[in-house]
Amino acid sequence: MLSYSELLKKYIENSELSLSQIEVKLREKGLSTNKAYISKLQNGKLPPAGDEINKALAEVLGGDEEELILVSYAEKAPILKEIIDKLFDSFKIMLLSNKELFIAITGQMYNIEDQLNENYGNIIEYVMTTMSFKDKIEMINSLSDNLKGGGFVEATQFQDGY
Repeated sequence: MLSYSELLKKYIENSELSLSQIEVKLREKGLSTNKAYISKLQNGKLPPAGDEINKALAEVLGGDEEELILVSYAEKAPILKEIIDKLFDSFKIMLLSNKELFIAITGQMYNIEDQLNENYGNIIEYVMTTMSFKDKIEMINSLSDNLKGGGFVEATQFQDGY
Protein backbone atom coordinates (compact mmCIF):
# COMPACT_ATOMS: atom_id res chain seq x y z
CA MET A 1 0.00 0.00 0.00
CA LEU A 2 1.26 3.43 -0.89
CA SER A 3 1.65 5.95 1.88
CA TYR A 4 -0.35 9.17 1.73
CA SER A 5 2.62 11.16 0.45
CA GLU A 6 3.46 8.52 -2.17
CA LEU A 7 -0.13 8.41 -3.42
CA LEU A 8 -0.37 12.21 -3.55
CA LYS A 9 2.96 12.39 -5.38
CA LYS A 10 1.69 9.81 -7.89
CA TYR A 11 -1.48 11.83 -8.48
CA ILE A 12 0.56 15.00 -8.96
CA GLU A 13 2.93 13.33 -11.43
CA ASN A 14 0.03 11.79 -13.37
CA SER A 15 -1.77 15.14 -13.56
CA GLU A 16 1.29 16.80 -15.14
CA LEU A 17 0.36 19.97 -13.26
CA SER A 18 2.93 22.11 -11.50
CA LEU A 19 2.52 22.87 -7.81
CA SER A 20 1.72 26.47 -8.79
CA GLN A 21 -1.06 25.28 -11.12
CA ILE A 22 -2.44 23.03 -8.40
CA GLU A 23 -2.37 25.94 -5.95
CA VAL A 24 -4.37 28.11 -8.37
CA LYS A 25 -6.96 25.36 -8.97
CA LEU A 26 -7.36 24.80 -5.23
CA ARG A 27 -7.79 28.55 -4.64
CA GLU A 28 -10.50 28.56 -7.34
CA LYS A 29 -12.27 25.99 -5.15
CA GLY A 30 -12.07 28.36 -2.18
CA LEU A 31 -9.14 26.66 -0.43
CA SER A 32 -6.27 28.83 0.77
CA THR A 33 -3.39 26.45 0.27
CA ASN A 34 -0.05 27.21 -1.28
CA LYS A 35 2.51 25.25 -3.24
CA ALA A 36 4.84 24.98 -0.21
CA TYR A 37 2.06 23.22 1.72
CA ILE A 38 1.34 20.85 -1.19
CA SER A 39 5.06 20.14 -1.54
CA LYS A 40 5.32 19.27 2.14
CA LEU A 41 2.32 16.96 1.86
CA GLN A 42 3.75 15.08 -1.12
CA ASN A 43 7.15 14.78 0.52
CA GLY A 44 5.78 13.48 3.82
CA LYS A 45 6.95 16.53 5.77
CA LEU A 46 3.41 17.12 7.09
CA PRO A 47 0.69 14.73 8.21
CA PRO A 48 -2.06 14.03 5.66
CA ALA A 49 -4.48 16.83 4.84
CA GLY A 50 -8.09 16.86 5.97
CA ASP A 51 -11.02 15.56 3.97
CA GLU A 52 -11.92 18.88 2.32
CA ILE A 53 -8.42 19.40 0.92
CA ASN A 54 -8.07 15.72 -0.03
CA LYS A 55 -11.35 15.84 -1.96
CA ALA A 56 -10.24 18.97 -3.79
CA LEU A 57 -6.76 17.58 -4.47
CA ALA A 58 -8.20 14.36 -5.89
CA GLU A 59 -10.60 16.31 -8.11
CA VAL A 60 -7.91 18.72 -9.37
CA LEU A 61 -5.38 15.94 -9.93
CA GLY A 62 -7.76 13.38 -11.40
CA GLY A 63 -7.08 10.96 -8.56
CA ASP A 64 -9.38 8.70 -6.56
CA GLU A 65 -10.93 10.83 -3.81
CA GLU A 66 -11.96 7.87 -1.69
CA GLU A 67 -8.52 6.25 -1.90
CA LEU A 68 -6.73 9.46 -0.87
CA ILE A 69 -9.06 9.94 2.09
CA LEU A 70 -8.82 6.29 3.20
CA VAL A 71 -5.02 6.34 3.03
CA SER A 72 -4.98 9.57 5.03
CA TYR A 73 -7.14 7.93 7.72
CA ALA A 74 -4.89 4.87 7.80
CA GLU A 75 -1.88 7.10 8.32
CA LYS A 76 -3.56 9.23 10.99
CA ALA A 77 -4.88 6.14 12.81
CA PRO A 78 -2.44 3.26 12.26
CA ILE A 79 -4.72 0.88 14.16
CA LEU A 80 -7.17 1.14 11.25
CA LYS A 81 -4.51 -0.10 8.84
CA GLU A 82 -3.59 -2.92 11.24
CA ILE A 83 -7.21 -4.07 11.47
CA ILE A 84 -7.68 -4.00 7.70
CA ASP A 85 -4.38 -5.85 7.20
CA LYS A 86 -5.38 -8.58 9.68
CA LEU A 87 -8.78 -9.03 8.05
CA PHE A 88 -7.15 -9.07 4.64
CA ASP A 89 -4.60 -11.68 5.78
CA SER A 90 -7.51 -13.82 6.97
CA PHE A 91 -9.15 -13.47 3.60
CA LYS A 92 -5.89 -14.42 1.88
CA ILE A 93 -5.62 -17.56 4.05
CA MET A 94 -9.20 -18.43 3.15
CA LEU A 95 -8.44 -18.07 -0.57
CA LEU A 96 -5.27 -20.14 -0.32
CA SER A 97 -7.11 -22.81 1.69
CA ASN A 98 -9.97 -23.07 -0.78
CA LYS A 99 -8.19 -23.28 -4.11
CA GLU A 100 -10.71 -25.59 -5.77
CA LEU A 101 -13.70 -23.44 -4.82
CA PHE A 102 -12.04 -20.21 -5.94
CA ILE A 103 -10.93 -21.73 -9.25
CA ALA A 104 -14.39 -23.17 -9.85
CA ILE A 105 -16.04 -19.77 -9.29
CA THR A 106 -13.47 -17.42 -10.79
CA GLY A 107 -11.94 -19.64 -13.43
CA GLN A 108 -15.24 -20.20 -15.16
CA MET A 109 -16.17 -16.52 -15.05
CA TYR A 110 -12.95 -15.49 -16.78
CA ASN A 111 -12.24 -18.72 -18.64
CA ILE A 112 -8.83 -19.07 -16.97
CA GLU A 113 -9.17 -22.30 -14.99
CA ASP A 114 -5.95 -23.83 -16.38
CA GLN A 115 -3.83 -20.75 -15.63
CA LEU A 116 -5.26 -20.50 -12.12
CA ASN A 117 -4.65 -24.17 -11.44
CA GLU A 118 -0.99 -23.94 -12.48
CA ASN A 119 -0.09 -20.69 -10.71
CA TYR A 120 -2.73 -20.31 -8.00
CA GLY A 121 -0.51 -19.42 -5.05
CA ASN A 122 1.60 -16.97 -7.07
CA ILE A 123 -1.46 -15.29 -8.56
CA ILE A 124 -3.17 -14.87 -5.19
CA GLU A 125 0.05 -13.56 -3.63
CA TYR A 126 0.61 -11.07 -6.46
CA VAL A 127 -2.97 -9.79 -6.50
CA MET A 128 -3.15 -9.48 -2.72
CA THR A 129 0.12 -7.59 -2.41
CA THR A 130 -0.61 -5.10 -5.20
CA MET A 131 -4.11 -4.07 -4.11
CA SER A 132 -4.75 -0.55 -2.92
CA PHE A 133 -6.05 0.15 0.57
CA LYS A 134 -9.44 1.02 -0.92
CA ASP A 135 -9.53 -2.26 -2.89
CA LYS A 136 -8.69 -4.20 0.27
CA ILE A 137 -11.57 -2.58 2.14
CA GLU A 138 -13.96 -3.24 -0.75
CA MET A 139 -12.89 -6.89 -0.89
CA ILE A 140 -13.38 -7.29 2.86
CA ASN A 141 -16.84 -5.69 2.59
CA SER A 142 -17.78 -8.02 -0.23
CA LEU A 143 -16.60 -11.07 1.68
CA SER A 144 -18.40 -9.90 4.79
CA ASP A 145 -21.67 -9.49 2.86
CA ASN A 146 -21.30 -13.00 1.41
CA LEU A 147 -20.51 -14.50 4.79
CA LYS A 148 -23.52 -12.78 6.40
CA GLY A 149 -25.74 -14.18 3.69
CA GLY A 150 -24.31 -17.65 4.07
CA GLY A 151 -22.88 -17.63 0.56
CA PHE A 152 -19.44 -18.91 1.54
CA VAL A 153 -20.01 -20.34 5.00
CA GLU A 154 -20.66 -23.91 3.95
CA ALA A 155 -18.21 -23.89 1.07
CA THR A 156 -15.15 -22.56 2.88
CA GLN A 157 -12.90 -23.91 5.58
CA PHE A 158 -10.81 -21.61 7.72
CA GLN A 159 -7.42 -22.60 9.07
CA ASP A 160 -5.35 -21.49 12.03
CA GLY A 161 -8.32 -20.07 13.93
CA TYR A 162 -9.39 -17.63 11.20
